[in-house]
Amino acid sequence: MLTKPVGKFTFKQFGLNVSTRSSFQSLDRLNRDIATTIASDNNTRRGTTLVIGCPLPELILRGINSIQAELGQRIKAATGAENLVRWRRSLAALHLSVYGLLNPAEFAGQPSPWDFSLACLERVRSALPAQFTIAFSGLSLRWAGVAVGVSDSEELTSVRDTIGNLPGVSPIKKGALFNKVVVGRLDRPIRGREVALLKQVFADFEDYEGRFIGTQQVSFLRLIQYGDEHLENVQQFSDFPLRSADV
Repeated sequence: MLTKPVGKFTFKQFGLNVSTRSSFQSLDRLNRDIATTIASDNNTRRGTTLVIGCPLPELILRGINSIQAELGQRIKAATGAENLVRWRRSLAALHLSVYGLLNPAEFAGQPSPWDFSLACLERVRSALPAQFTIAFSGLSLRWAGVAVGVSDSEELTSVRDTIGNLPGVSPIKKGALFNKVVVGRLDRPIRGREVALLKQVFADFEDYEGRFIGTQQVSFLRLIQYGDEHLENVQQFSDFPLRSADV
């Protein structure tokens, strides 16, 4: 079930919390992160991962597309830069990472990463919630990536903790602890005054009334074997229903 309220919205209406604050480092650190992110985009990685989305529901994708356009116009007006942000090529690949069951470094050590991951999920099914609700809002800058904020969820935290305690599962990546959908990245080194201008753009965007995108009631997760870390090269996938309410 998807909802998008009319008028001014606060997450407290839904009992949800979300962080849409940007994280700005020094100019040197930001440019190092940009270089790392660009290099990462050019690497081919494999692995299995558990996500919400890929694709996200149409209402959420339309909202993301709308606020991307708004932010892009604000960045251009403030900095004069036409293509400072590179948006992800495929909206259908956008997702919220739940857990990377096998990171690329461990991939070769498993006889069948796909079967291993499916077996892990079956082992924790009884501990999973029947369903839970998440909300999508705003755009923020973190580690050179532009991301949609996703609300905190006790159920999602519980899912991650349960999977993380299984033997053989990769440790959760630090970045996955921030609920977000990465939709783009800064596409070149930032020059001097641009840092202050970008910081102001993102700060002002926190008050943009159109920033709220919608909520989604989650009843299944999607297990994906991927050929690149942005899931634009999906080799196979399987929907994993959460436990039924009467379990």
